[in-house]
Amino acid sequence: MNYLLNLLPPMPKDQVRKKVGYILEKYPATRNCDKELCRQYRMEYDGLRDGVNRENFQRLTSTATITRARRWYNAYPRMLYLATDPAVLRTRKQAKHEYAQYYASISNITL
Repeated sequence: MNYLLNLLPPMPKDQVRKKVGYILEKYPATRNCDKELCRQYRMEYDGLRDGVNRENFQRLTSTATITRARRWYNAYPRMLYLATDPAVLRTRKQAKHEYAQYYASISNITL
């Protein structure tokens, strides 16, 4: 069965993950700033060199897709390409904790 799955073309999210992983490895500054990560991704893979215009806007990879791929690498058990700035690590840890609290609070709601 795995053999058949390997014959299928890779899913787009897998391709984005590989590209994001490459950028996070090659450019450590992108680990601390999602804006920088998106800028570098778009320059490397979306061909964005001269800014955004009507022609190239539609083919840009979305910011959400790129940051989701970064979070995938940062998530347990992978824990790869973590931020190098302690302030960024604290902020991301706090956001993760707040999301967990929020989801725990709404899971107790009965309709």
